[in-house]
Amino acid sequence: MKLVKYLSIGLAATLAASLISCKEESADSSKKETVTISSLNQEKQAIELEVKKNPERIAILDMACLDIIDALGEGDKVVACATTTITYLEHYSPNNNKNIANIGTVKKADMEALYAAEPDIIFIGGRLSASYNELSKVATTVYLATSSTTGVVASTKHNAKEISKIFDKEDKVASLMASYSARIDAIKEFSKDVSCLNTIVSGSSINVLNNNGNLSLIGVECGFNNLGNVSSDATHGDSVSFEYLVKQDPEYIFVLDRNSVTGDTNIAKDVVENEVVKQTNAYKNNKIIYLEHSNVWYTASGGITALGVMLDDLEFGLGLNK
Repeated sequence: MKLVKYLSIGLAATLAASLISCKEESADSSKKETVTISSLNQEKQAIELEVKKNPERIAILDMACLDIIDALGEGDKVVACATTTITYLEHYSPNNNKNIANIGTVKKADMEALYAAEPDIIFIGGRLSASYNELSKVATTVYLATSSTTGVVASTKHNAKEISKIFDKEDKVASLMASYSARIDAIKEFSKDVSCLNTIVSGSSINVLNNNGNLSLIGVECGFNNLGNVSSDATHGDSVSFEYLVKQDPEYIFVLDRNSVTGDTNIAKDVVENEVVKQTNAYKNNKIIYLEHSNVWYTASGGITALGVMLDDLEFGLGLNK
Protein backbone atom coordinates (compact mmCIF):
# COMPACT_ATOMS: atom_id res chain seq x y z
CA MET A 1 0.00 0.00 0.00
CA LYS A 2 2.84 2.37 0.87
CA LEU A 3 4.40 1.68 -2.53
CA VAL A 4 1.15 2.55 -4.28
CA LYS A 5 0.85 5.68 -2.16
CA TYR A 6 4.39 6.81 -3.02
CA LEU A 7 3.81 6.07 -6.70
CA SER A 8 0.62 8.14 -6.63
CA ILE A 9 2.42 11.05 -4.96
CA GLY A 10 5.27 10.81 -7.48
CA LEU A 11 2.83 10.72 -10.39
CA ALA A 12 0.96 13.74 -9.06
CA ALA A 13 4.22 15.67 -8.63
CA THR A 14 5.30 14.78 -12.16
CA LEU A 15 1.92 15.84 -13.53
CA ALA A 16 2.05 19.15 -11.63
CA ALA A 17 5.57 19.85 -12.90
CA SER A 18 4.42 19.02 -16.41
CA LEU A 19 1.48 21.44 -16.15
CA ILE A 20 3.74 24.22 -14.85
CA SER A 21 6.17 23.58 -17.70
CA CYS A 22 3.33 23.72 -20.23
CA LYS A 23 2.12 27.02 -18.77
CA GLU A 24 5.64 28.45 -18.95
CA GLU A 25 6.02 27.26 -22.54
CA SER A 26 2.62 28.76 -23.36
CA ALA A 27 3.67 32.07 -21.81
CA ASP A 28 6.96 32.01 -23.73
CA SER A 29 5.07 31.18 -26.91
CA SER A 30 2.71 34.08 -26.28
CA LYS A 31 5.68 36.42 -25.89
CA LYS A 32 7.07 35.20 -29.20
CA GLU A 33 3.85 36.19 -30.95
CA THR A 34 4.98 39.81 -31.15
CA VAL A 35 7.52 41.51 -33.38
CA THR A 36 9.33 44.84 -33.17
CA ILE A 37 8.99 47.13 -36.18
CA SER A 38 9.91 50.71 -37.02
CA SER A 39 7.12 53.30 -36.88
CA LEU A 40 6.76 57.05 -36.44
CA ASN A 41 5.13 58.68 -33.44
CA GLN A 42 2.98 61.80 -33.13
CA GLU A 43 6.09 63.99 -33.31
CA LYS A 44 7.08 62.18 -36.55
CA GLN A 45 10.08 60.64 -34.81
CA ALA A 46 11.21 57.09 -35.61
CA ILE A 47 10.41 54.65 -32.80
CA GLU A 48 10.58 50.91 -32.19
CA LEU A 49 7.08 49.52 -31.80
CA GLU A 50 6.14 46.07 -30.50
CA VAL A 51 3.15 44.72 -32.39
CA LYS A 52 1.16 41.50 -32.39
CA LYS A 53 2.14 39.09 -35.16
CA ASN A 54 -0.53 38.05 -37.64
CA PRO A 55 -3.30 40.29 -36.25
CA GLU A 56 -6.79 39.08 -37.09
CA ARG A 57 -8.56 42.45 -37.04
CA ILE A 58 -6.94 45.28 -39.00
CA ALA A 59 -8.13 48.90 -39.22
CA ILE A 60 -6.80 51.01 -42.10
CA LEU A 61 -6.66 54.80 -42.29
CA ASP A 62 -3.96 55.09 -44.96
CA MET A 63 -4.19 53.91 -48.56
CA ALA A 64 -0.46 53.20 -49.01
CA CYS A 65 -0.57 50.82 -46.04
CA LEU A 66 -3.76 49.21 -47.38
CA ASP A 67 -2.05 48.82 -50.76
CA ILE A 68 0.88 46.98 -49.12
CA ILE A 69 -1.35 44.75 -46.99
CA ASP A 70 -3.39 43.91 -50.09
CA ALA A 71 -0.24 43.12 -52.10
CA LEU A 72 0.99 40.82 -49.32
CA GLY A 73 -2.28 38.87 -49.46
CA GLU A 74 -3.48 39.86 -45.98
CA GLY A 75 -6.48 41.94 -47.02
CA ASP A 76 -8.99 39.41 -45.67
CA LYS A 77 -8.08 40.60 -42.16
CA VAL A 78 -9.23 44.18 -42.79
CA VAL A 79 -12.36 44.78 -40.68
CA ALA A 80 -12.45 48.59 -40.78
CA CYS A 81 -11.27 51.08 -43.37
CA ALA A 82 -11.36 54.66 -44.58
CA THR A 83 -13.31 55.27 -47.76
CA THR A 84 -11.45 55.23 -51.08
CA THR A 85 -12.12 55.58 -54.80
CA ILE A 86 -8.91 53.87 -55.91
CA THR A 87 -10.08 51.18 -58.32
CA TYR A 88 -7.85 48.31 -57.19
CA LEU A 89 -8.68 49.01 -53.52
CA GLU A 90 -12.40 49.77 -53.87
CA HIS A 91 -13.44 46.35 -52.57
CA TYR A 92 -12.12 47.45 -49.16
CA SER A 93 -14.14 50.66 -49.16
CA PRO A 94 -17.06 50.50 -46.71
CA ASN A 95 -19.23 51.99 -49.45
CA ASN A 96 -18.75 48.78 -51.44
CA ASN A 97 -18.26 46.17 -48.71
CA LYS A 98 -20.85 45.75 -45.96
CA ASN A 99 -18.46 43.55 -43.94
CA ILE A 100 -15.98 46.41 -43.48
CA ALA A 101 -16.76 49.19 -41.00
CA ASN A 102 -16.56 52.81 -42.13
CA ILE A 103 -14.06 54.55 -39.84
CA GLY A 104 -13.85 57.89 -41.64
CA THR A 105 -11.26 59.21 -44.06
CA VAL A 106 -7.48 59.32 -44.32
CA LYS A 107 -7.69 62.82 -42.82
CA LYS A 108 -10.23 62.29 -40.03
CA ALA A 109 -10.99 59.11 -38.12
CA ASP A 110 -14.46 58.28 -36.79
CA MET A 111 -13.34 57.38 -33.27
CA GLU A 112 -16.67 55.89 -32.19
CA ALA A 113 -16.75 53.58 -35.20
CA LEU A 114 -13.09 52.71 -34.68
CA TYR A 115 -13.67 51.67 -31.07
CA ALA A 116 -16.68 49.61 -32.15
CA ALA A 117 -14.59 47.75 -34.75
CA GLU A 118 -12.28 46.42 -31.98
CA PRO A 119 -9.12 46.26 -34.12
CA ASP A 120 -5.94 44.50 -33.05
CA ILE A 121 -3.88 47.04 -34.98
CA ILE A 122 -4.38 50.38 -36.77
CA PHE A 123 -2.40 51.71 -39.74
CA ILE A 124 -2.19 55.45 -40.47
CA GLY A 125 -0.24 57.88 -42.67
CA GLY A 126 0.93 61.47 -42.36
CA ARG A 127 -2.52 63.04 -42.67
CA LEU A 128 -3.45 61.59 -39.27
CA SER A 129 -0.11 62.06 -37.52
CA ALA A 130 -1.59 64.58 -35.06
CA SER A 131 -4.07 61.91 -33.90
CA TYR A 132 -1.45 59.21 -33.25
CA ASN A 133 -1.64 59.29 -29.45
CA GLU A 134 -5.43 59.27 -29.44
CA LEU A 135 -5.58 56.39 -31.92
CA SER A 136 -3.02 54.42 -29.89
CA LYS A 137 -5.52 54.30 -27.03
CA VAL A 138 -7.78 52.17 -29.23
CA ALA A 139 -5.11 49.72 -30.43
CA THR A 140 -1.45 49.53 -31.38
CA THR A 141 -1.02 52.15 -34.10
CA VAL A 142 1.54 51.92 -36.89
CA TYR A 143 2.37 55.23 -38.60
CA LEU A 144 4.36 54.98 -41.83
CA ALA A 145 5.11 57.68 -44.40
CA THR A 146 7.15 58.41 -47.51
CA SER A 147 10.30 60.48 -47.09
CA SER A 148 11.42 63.15 -49.54
CA THR A 149 14.98 62.49 -48.35
CA THR A 150 15.07 58.81 -49.26
CA GLY A 151 12.49 59.02 -52.07
CA VAL A 152 9.27 57.20 -52.89
CA VAL A 153 10.88 53.94 -54.00
CA ALA A 154 13.13 53.54 -50.93
CA SER A 155 10.24 54.56 -48.66
CA THR A 156 7.97 51.99 -50.29
CA LYS A 157 10.55 49.24 -49.78
CA HIS A 158 11.11 50.27 -46.16
CA ASN A 159 7.42 50.49 -45.28
CA ALA A 160 6.60 47.24 -47.05
CA LYS A 161 9.38 45.47 -45.14
CA GLU A 162 8.11 46.78 -41.81
CA ILE A 163 4.56 45.65 -42.55
CA SER A 164 5.74 42.30 -43.93
CA LYS A 165 7.49 41.53 -40.63
CA ILE A 166 4.09 41.51 -38.94
CA PHE A 167 2.90 38.73 -41.26
CA ASP A 168 6.16 36.76 -41.70
CA LYS A 169 6.27 37.71 -45.39
CA GLU A 170 9.54 39.63 -45.65
CA ASP A 171 10.71 37.49 -48.58
CA LYS A 172 7.69 38.51 -50.63
CA VAL A 173 8.54 42.23 -50.78
CA ALA A 174 11.56 41.86 -53.07
CA SER A 175 9.63 39.77 -55.59
CA LEU A 176 6.70 42.20 -55.60
CA MET A 177 9.01 45.13 -56.43
CA ALA A 178 11.43 43.27 -58.70
CA SER A 179 10.18 44.72 -61.99
CA TYR A 180 10.30 48.37 -60.96
CA SER A 181 14.05 49.02 -61.14
CA ALA A 182 14.30 48.34 -64.88
CA ARG A 183 11.25 50.51 -65.59
CA ILE A 184 12.65 53.43 -63.59
CA ASP A 185 16.02 53.05 -65.35
CA ALA A 186 14.26 53.28 -68.73
CA ILE A 187 12.53 56.51 -67.71
CA LYS A 188 15.83 57.90 -66.36
CA GLU A 189 17.48 57.17 -69.69
CA PHE A 190 14.69 59.08 -71.43
CA SER A 191 14.77 62.01 -69.00
CA LYS A 192 18.48 62.87 -69.21
CA ASP A 193 18.76 66.67 -69.41
CA VAL A 194 14.98 66.96 -69.90
CA SER A 195 13.29 69.77 -67.96
CA CYS A 196 9.85 69.68 -66.39
CA LEU A 197 7.46 71.38 -64.02
CA ASN A 198 5.45 69.27 -61.61
CA THR A 199 2.06 70.80 -60.95
CA ILE A 200 -1.18 70.25 -59.06
CA VAL A 201 -4.48 71.70 -60.23
CA SER A 202 -6.56 72.68 -57.21
CA GLY A 203 -9.83 74.45 -57.89
CA SER A 204 -9.14 76.99 -60.63
CA SER A 205 -5.52 77.57 -59.64
CA ILE A 206 -2.25 75.76 -60.23
CA ASN A 207 0.49 74.87 -57.75
CA VAL A 208 4.10 74.06 -58.59
CA LEU A 209 6.01 71.48 -56.57
CA ASN A 210 9.68 71.03 -55.86
CA ASN A 211 11.09 67.54 -55.39
CA ASN A 212 9.63 67.23 -51.89
CA GLY A 213 6.03 67.18 -53.10
CA ASN A 214 3.45 64.64 -54.23
CA LEU A 215 5.24 64.15 -57.56
CA SER A 216 8.75 63.68 -56.18
CA LEU A 217 9.08 60.37 -58.04
CA ILE A 218 9.40 62.32 -61.30
CA GLY A 219 12.35 64.45 -60.25
CA VAL A 220 14.07 62.27 -57.65
CA GLU A 221 13.97 58.70 -58.96
CA CYS A 222 13.03 59.23 -62.61
CA GLY A 223 15.62 61.95 -63.17
CA PHE A 224 13.74 64.84 -64.77
CA ASN A 225 15.24 68.29 -64.21
CA ASN A 226 12.47 69.87 -62.16
CA LEU A 227 12.45 73.65 -62.71
CA GLY A 228 10.03 74.17 -59.83
CA ASN A 229 12.31 76.29 -57.67
CA VAL A 230 9.61 77.04 -55.12
CA SER A 231 10.64 77.35 -51.50
CA SER A 232 7.73 75.50 -49.92
CA ASP A 233 8.28 71.99 -48.60
CA ALA A 234 4.52 71.45 -48.55
CA THR A 235 3.36 68.36 -50.43
CA HIS A 236 0.87 70.54 -52.30
CA GLY A 237 3.55 73.01 -53.44
CA ASP A 238 3.18 76.76 -53.96
CA SER A 239 0.44 78.54 -55.87
CA VAL A 240 1.89 80.31 -58.91
CA SER A 241 0.62 82.44 -61.77
CA PHE A 242 0.22 80.89 -65.21
CA GLU A 243 2.86 83.35 -66.39
CA TYR A 244 5.32 81.47 -64.16
CA LEU A 245 4.88 78.41 -66.38
CA VAL A 246 5.63 80.51 -69.47
CA LYS A 247 8.71 82.02 -67.84
CA GLN A 248 10.14 78.62 -66.84
CA ASP A 249 9.06 77.10 -70.18
CA PRO A 250 9.92 73.45 -69.39
CA GLU A 251 9.91 70.70 -72.00
CA TYR A 252 7.26 68.79 -70.02
CA ILE A 253 4.51 69.83 -67.64
CA PHE A 254 3.15 67.04 -65.42
CA VAL A 255 -0.31 67.66 -63.99
CA LEU A 256 -1.86 66.01 -60.95
CA ASP A 257 -5.61 66.67 -60.97
CA ARG A 258 -6.49 67.19 -57.30
CA ASN A 259 -10.00 68.24 -58.33
CA SER A 260 -10.76 64.70 -59.48
CA VAL A 261 -9.84 63.46 -56.00
CA THR A 262 -11.66 66.09 -53.94
CA GLY A 263 -14.77 66.34 -56.11
CA ASP A 264 -14.18 69.90 -57.33
CA THR A 265 -16.02 70.51 -60.60
CA ASN A 266 -13.20 72.41 -62.32
CA ILE A 267 -11.72 70.31 -65.13
CA ALA A 268 -7.91 70.23 -64.98
CA LYS A 269 -7.40 70.53 -68.73
CA ASP A 270 -9.64 73.60 -68.89
CA VAL A 271 -7.71 75.21 -66.04
CA VAL A 272 -4.26 74.49 -67.48
CA GLU A 273 -4.71 75.02 -71.20
CA ASN A 274 -5.59 78.71 -71.16
CA GLU A 275 -4.28 81.35 -73.53
CA VAL A 276 -1.25 82.05 -71.33
CA VAL A 277 -0.09 78.43 -71.00
CA LYS A 278 -0.60 77.89 -74.72
CA GLN A 279 2.55 80.01 -75.17
CA THR A 280 4.71 77.28 -73.59
CA ASN A 281 6.69 74.78 -75.63
CA ALA A 282 5.16 72.00 -73.55
CA TYR A 283 1.73 72.92 -74.91
CA LYS A 284 2.94 73.49 -78.47
CA ASN A 285 4.73 70.12 -78.52
CA ASN A 286 1.88 68.21 -76.87
CA LYS A 287 3.98 67.54 -73.77
CA ILE A 288 1.53 68.48 -71.03
CA ILE A 289 0.96 65.15 -69.30
CA TYR A 290 -2.17 64.64 -67.21
CA LEU A 291 -1.47 61.83 -64.77
CA GLU A 292 -4.35 59.43 -65.28
CA HIS A 293 -4.54 58.00 -61.77
CA SER A 294 -4.35 61.20 -59.74
CA ASN A 295 -6.07 59.58 -56.75
CA VAL A 296 -3.25 57.02 -56.54
CA TRP A 297 -0.52 59.69 -56.70
CA TYR A 298 -2.39 61.79 -54.16
CA THR A 299 -3.47 59.22 -51.57
CA ALA A 300 -1.55 55.95 -52.10
CA SER A 301 2.02 57.02 -52.91
CA GLY A 302 4.22 54.63 -50.95
CA GLY A 303 2.19 51.55 -51.85
CA ILE A 304 3.62 48.63 -53.84
CA THR A 305 0.87 48.46 -56.46
CA ALA A 306 0.64 52.26 -56.43
CA LEU A 307 4.26 52.54 -57.57
CA GLY A 308 3.46 50.36 -60.57
CA VAL A 309 0.41 52.48 -61.41
CA MET A 310 2.44 55.69 -61.16
CA LEU A 311 5.09 54.28 -63.49
CA ASP A 312 2.29 53.24 -65.87
CA ASP A 313 1.10 56.85 -65.97
CA LEU A 314 4.58 58.15 -66.76
CA GLU A 315 5.30 55.50 -69.38
CA PHE A 316 1.98 56.16 -71.09
CA GLY A 317 2.40 59.93 -71.04
CA LEU A 318 5.97 59.73 -72.35
CA GLY A 319 5.14 57.12 -74.99
CA LEU A 320 7.45 54.52 -73.41
CA ASN A 321 4.84 51.78 -73.15
CA LYS A 322 4.80 50.96 -76.87
